[in-house]
Amino acid sequence: MEITDLQLYPIETRRESGSITPHVIVTLETKEGVTGVGEMSDLGHGGGAATVPSLQALRESLMGILRGRDPHETTALVARLEERFPGLESHHSEIRCGIEIALWDTIAKAANVPLHDLLGGKVRDRYRVCYPVFRMSSVDAVKDNLRRVRDRMAQGQDCFRLYWAGNIEADERFLAGVREEWGDSVEIKSLDGGKSLPRDEAISALRRLMKYNPTHIESTCGLNENYLEDMRAVREETGLLLSEHIRGFDEALRFVEARAIDIFNISLVSLGGITQARKVYALAEMTGMKTLIGTTQELSIGTAAQLHLGAAMPNLDVPGDTTGPLLYQQDVVKKRVQYEKGSAVVPEGVGLGMELDNDALQANAATFG
Repeated sequence: MEITDLQLYPIETRRESGSITPHVIVTLETKEGVTGVGEMSDLGHGGGAATVPSLQALRESLMGILRGRDPHETTALVARLEERFPGLESHHSEIRCGIEIALWDTIAKAANVPLHDLLGGKVRDRYRVCYPVFRMSSVDAVKDNLRRVRDRMAQGQDCFRLYWAGNIEADERFLAGVREEWGDSVEIKSLDGGKSLPRDEAISALRRLMKYNPTHIESTCGLNENYLEDMRAVREETGLLLSEHIRGFDEALRFVEARAIDIFNISLVSLGGITQARKVYALAEMTGMKTLIGTTQELSIGTAAQLHLGAAMPNLDVPGDTTGPLLYQQDVVKKRVQYEKGSAVVPEGVGLGMELDNDALQANAATFG
């Protein structure tokens, strides 16, 4: 096979909360007529789409790496993609991830198999996930967030994640409201602090919230020279399992050596693609760490890639976060990733199992970059 072209389509989609999120959809074309798709997800997460320079310049840089190459050369191509693109440091992992997803989709389509067949074979066909409740700055937001839980519960979603530490009073009122209305029929999968609090403040606040029985806590402490010691102290003082977003194999190894966390939060976007994520799953299996599928809030293409990899990983232990197709009001595929009774269903079909909807792509087109 031979790569002949690459196209980048900037789009924006609206979340159910009303906020707008930028993404870039990738198509990778080959001489043999096979076209793979990928997604540079949630570019507003790491600095905003306003920081993305010309997508035409990015396309030219990427074509310098990809043109004339065989998509099967993933080892060599991914190594080249790990080179930094000038001016794009804040979105480097999203770019790498989007291109690698398109490479794998192309390879699997050419082989006429689902992507998980190339990653070791499917050991599960669905994966339990949580719905995000975003950080509250005041108690005024509690009522709307309880309504969101109520609406999702009616659709069979019984697992939620709270981004906390914006307003501890609001956090406690929300959690108390959940337990009062639904008791233990709702799982609070995690309390995600977004690395926003100093160690002692995080411990004090979590002691206040522990009575609401979160399954685990996440990203509790701010990054500083003592962050590994701080994280270990939070685990020991609260007795709660701690997860953290993994941004590289070396970082994952440091967490293991410092006994700082219990769970690897493995997101393709944070790690820059499937190749690096597989290494972290392997490290978890070797060291006895638990794992979950994380997110930066992908659309269906990015979510499908996460699910295909997760389907082939035997050591996937904890409900995950990959609910972007529920969160966004718009998508760009003909059939979104499906959810049943609180679980994301691994898409069927060849490759990712995703087919671009050109009308939706045009309807959601944006002008950034």
